[in-house]
Amino acid sequence: MAVGGRRSGENASQAMGEPTDEGIFRRLWRGRLPLWDAFWTYYVLGQVLAYFIGLCIATASSPLFAEDHALIPTILFGMIAPIPYQVFAGVGVWRSASGRGVLGMLARLIVVVQLIAMLFVFGGLSKLAVQGQLFAG
Repeated sequence: MAVGGRRSGENASQAMGEPTDEGIFRRLWRGRLPLWDAFWTYYVLGQVLAYFIGLCIATASSPLFAEDHALIPTILFGMIAPIPYQVFAGVGVWRSASGRGVLGMLARLIVVVQLIAMLFVFGGLSKLAVQGQLFAG
């Protein structure tokens, strides 16, 4: 039976010709997840998990480095490696926030503030590295 021009059992994405077997990360990237899900599950919880995994890898690999360079794995795995995921999730939140009013603007503000904070952290690290203080014993 047709309801509103659609066959019963057909959802809105099928009616619009969109693929229904679209993966969760593709839906996040395209902003097709609810804002709360994109923000809390993939932006907040996903980043916590990404940084936790990075720090675990850094901790496990630091004995492989000389004592005066033990900070290298922490910087590489614990701070730099999770950045692509952070950007990916930030894009997903940004796109999911489109047309969501005040909550959407707040979500976008948080993404921008975190990006700015990250730039300040890496700016400070690069300044210390250039001055030779980062890896000084």
